Amino acid sequence: MLCSHDLATTGADAAAIEAIETFRDRLLRMEGGTDEVLLAAAKAPECPLLQIYAAIFWLYAGTRAGNAEATPWIRRAEKTIANGTEREKCMLEVCHRWQANDPESAIDLLEEITRLHPRDTVAAKASEFNYYKTGQHFQARRFLRQMKRLINVNDADPDVQAMCGFAHELSGHYDQARRHAEKAVELRFATPWAHHALSHIALITDDVDRGLREQKEFLPTWDNPGPSIHGHNGWHLALLRLRAGDRGGCLELYDSLVWGHLTTSVGQQTDAISLLWRLEIHGESIAPERWEAIARACAPTADEALSPFTAAHHAYAFTRAQQTECLEKLRAAVTEALSQGTLARRRVWREAGLPAVEGSIAAARQDSASVVEALLPAIHEIPRVGGSDAQDDLWREALLHALTKLGRSADRHKILALFPGTRALP
Repeated sequence: MLCSHDLATTGADAAAIEAIETFRDRLLRMEGGTDEVLLAAAKAPECPLLQIYAAIFWLYAGTRAGNAEATPWIRRAEKTIANGTEREKCMLEVCHRWQANDPESAIDLLEEITRLHPRDTVAAKASEFNYYKTGQHFQARRFLRQMKRLINVNDADPDVQAMCGFAHELSGHYDQARRHAEKAVELRFATPWAHHALSHIALITDDVDRGLREQKEFLPTWDNPGPSIHGHNGWHLALLRLRAGDRGGCLELYDSLVWGHLTTSVGQQTDAISLLWRLEIHGESIAPERWEAIARACAPTADEALSPFTAAHHAYAFTRAQQTECLEKLRAAVTEALSQGTLARRRVWREAGLPAVEGSIAAARQDSASVVEALLPAIHEIPRVGGSDAQDDLWREALLHALTKLGRSADRHKILALFPGTRALP
């Protein structure tokens, strides 16, 4: 059968097609409810694409546990994939690469899928996430090339317009980014990824007043902060409030949207750590209980180092909460990552990941000299750890803060030039 995007789907009846489209729409809207694909896939064992989407649901977790949960669905897909389309076979191979923590080669295949099938928006969204794993700012031009190929075919899709806007923002094309994001909002006001792109634009260009006005209008639509983008959008609004000097409003968003809804989520953990760390850079005193709560949530994955971006955030939280055992487990996992995995992953860990982790630990200890020692030689490579421009600014701000405390103004001016956008910095 064909789905509404005219993509052939093997072994699917009307119910399976409905489940595929529901997963697609919820994934693109990042609104939660994607877990319903698990029940649908269990009911349709002859439909390999549903099994693949069930695996992708778990792979998004970014943890060993999530990878393990994906395995049975991958195995179910393998049983029927021989009769599948080439697109479905490629998507299954994407799952294998994703599960093996090889995002670089997963991106290669996802881009090929979208080149041949520009209406496969699940593949487009999955590639966006793998750009995130390898650094969306680092991958900005590649991301934008893909979105330029896809946007004309998907011009009426607000979620694709939002993705295109974000790709332009990461590439420094702020006017084009705004046009695409605003078109997405015109097509559907409650398009949180468009809200996200507009928040990025306001933050990066120092257009704080406009950003605050826009996000205040969007805020009532962020009613599902758990397994959705809404909590991350709350994080972005908190950064705008922090930029405006509203530390109380920043902490209010931390408690209402950013933290506490799905504390097992790696994304929620990194947002919470990043926001509290930024508040500390701005001179706010954070109660130890907040760090202890985050560290407890991160502890189950302390011995994992699947992502330099995640590991560096966790390192800061474990250090601030004085969780020495967890920190040592994390450091051992980082040491292991330096010698295992693909060549590309090992290089990222050596050139960007390890400096980010050690710089985070030093920052948490308020050891400015060690922050500079770890981060200054590697600061050009930090975008490769993962995350976006706004997220990677955390380490550049930490380095600037350390350089300021050490009175190294010449080095500070050099680092200022590395920040994307035009905004002022503390």
